[in-house]
Amino acid sequence: MNPAHLLHRQLRISTAQTCTAALPAPVLSVPYALLLVLLSLLICSAANAQNTVATIPSIGTVFPSMAAPGERVWIPGPTRLTVRDTLWIGGRPTALLRDAVSGWLAFDVPKDAAGGPQGLGVNAPAQQGSPVLNVLPPESAAGDVVIYVNPAAAAEIRSTFSERVKRFGAACQRGCPTELTDTLGRLSALTLPALQPLGTAPVGTVRSPAVALTPVRITPSAANVPSAPAVTPTPALNIQSLRLPNLTLPPLSSAAVVAARRNSNFCSWLGTALPTSGLPTGRVLALLGALFGDDLQVDPSGGFHPAQATPPFPNEKPGTVLEKLIGTGKGTGKGVTIHVLDTASSAGNSVSDPFVMGEPINYYNQIYTGLAGHGSMVGQIAGTVAPGAALQYQAVCDGAGNCSTLRTVQALCAVAAAAQQGGRHVINFSLGGPVPLVGLRLALQEVASLGVPTAASYGNTDDCAGLIPGDRCWHYPADWHAEFSVMGLPSLIAQRRRPTLLLSVAGWDIGTQEMATYNRAMRLKGVTAPPPSVQAPGEFWFGGRPYFGTSFAAPVVAGGLALWAQCNPGVPFLPLVLTPGTAPLNLAALGGCP
Repeated sequence: MNPAHLLHRQLRISTAQTCTAALPAPVLSVPYALLLVLLSLLICSAANAQNTVATIPSIGTVFPSMAAPGERVWIPGPTRLTVRDTLWIGGRPTALLRDAVSGWLAFDVPKDAAGGPQGLGVNAPAQQGSPVLNVLPPESAAGDVVIYVNPAAAAEIRSTFSERVKRFGAACQRGCPTELTDTLGRLSALTLPALQPLGTAPVGTVRSPAVALTPVRITPSAANVPSAPAVTPTPALNIQSLRLPNLTLPPLSSAAVVAARRNSNFCSWLGTALPTSGLPTGRVLALLGALFGDDLQVDPSGGFHPAQATPPFPNEKPGTVLEKLIGTGKGTGKGVTIHVLDTASSAGNSVSDPFVMGEPINYYNQIYTGLAGHGSMVGQIAGTVAPGAALQYQAVCDGAGNCSTLRTVQALCAVAAAAQQGGRHVINFSLGGPVPLVGLRLALQEVASLGVPTAASYGNTDDCAGLIPGDRCWHYPADWHAEFSVMGLPSLIAQRRRPTLLLSVAGWDIGTQEMATYNRAMRLKGVTAPPPSVQAPGEFWFGGRPYFGTSFAAPVVAGGLALWAQCNPGVPFLPLVLTPGTAPLNLAALGGCP
């Protein structure tokens, strides 16, 4: 049996790590003092979720802490390493070299480096729990970036953007690598485009009865499963306290801005795509974070792509398959809106989905070409489980499968706005990728704080294509599921298990009735991945053609959440059932009103 290639979306994303170490105090000369102080600005001004550095005990400081394959990364300042050592990024070695201008050690991210947070090792692959370098998708290496701006600071950032970058470049002229100085010069020539609100994406025409929302309090995870590295904002460093001889920058955060920031939520911010194409994206993310702190967050802009023996239930209707395998719910999901963020959009009663799978799909040794739709099929599955729920499609990807970071964040903020008006809401997110995107996480936190659960696809084995032992295969937002846990029943808490507002949904093989081999990293020896939080059947037929993968397992859970929300507050606890031959979840237990 040939391994199945899965129809799935890879929403690629960037990350952040907390600044955990400062440079040592000894200063040998004035130029070296300037260099160290400048380093401090780069290292510890990571006041937002895109922090600029990762610190490794035996290595020193790595700048930037996120970079695409082929991009250069430096180890500035004191380090125990020499050019005779070899640095490992996941399962890939890379050589160290000495920069002629700054004297810093440097390395290039391997062209085939695995995406997302990859462990760093010295002269051997990294061990579990080691510090990481966040590897961006290859297509983001020279792409645009998306910026999110605190509206209270927008005018100030716009008016000072170019001048701040220029001053930084001038101070860096003699003590920084030439590549970094060149990036600062080209960055200073850019003009910020017009900013648009994050919270005004179209919500559609769905009407739900007014139902009071009960906010759900997210608590620190007590789950006994590995979680993705947290993307936690850190306090801003006061640049003026650095006393750089050649760098004078007025503070950005006035008292009014600080007060406005405290009283605002993320979906009230502004966003735009900054045309940085041609500049190394990881370097741009780190520099903007260092210069503008809490009031400006940064992400890669996009470049995301969809991708996707004898069939066990050929041409069976999805409802029939579900009824045979896991039963059907007693409820209908009436009064609940399922928001499908994908390739399809809705206007009135019509649904448009221009996406067509570009690569042939091998399903049980039969090749299928030109599979049409992704989001529309996802919505049909959710509607099969919860036929009374209203389906709201929001296209965040175009017909070619390119998904927009900014449109995704705006769509989530539109859900938050709808939830604030009342009704009951569920999100289906059959998208994902290896790098944690700060805007995505903040927007998901906002909808979660309103009690809106999200079913996110766990990710397929093709997400890990090309990885080798020592690499770690990530898929966000699903890998954040433990961080979105909520207070549940005392018995569950005692077992260190809690319901979560972000469910990571793996595919359950409807033929073998166990965890499907198309799930992420299942067939790759030595490649590791965090576990999912729940399984669901993920193989269905539409129009005589198969659709399978975790993209199509997620809407089964989204529909189940709608059944629950019809009559119950909060979110249900859906355990991860791994016993072969045992149904992974019970839809009947989720539906039905007293």
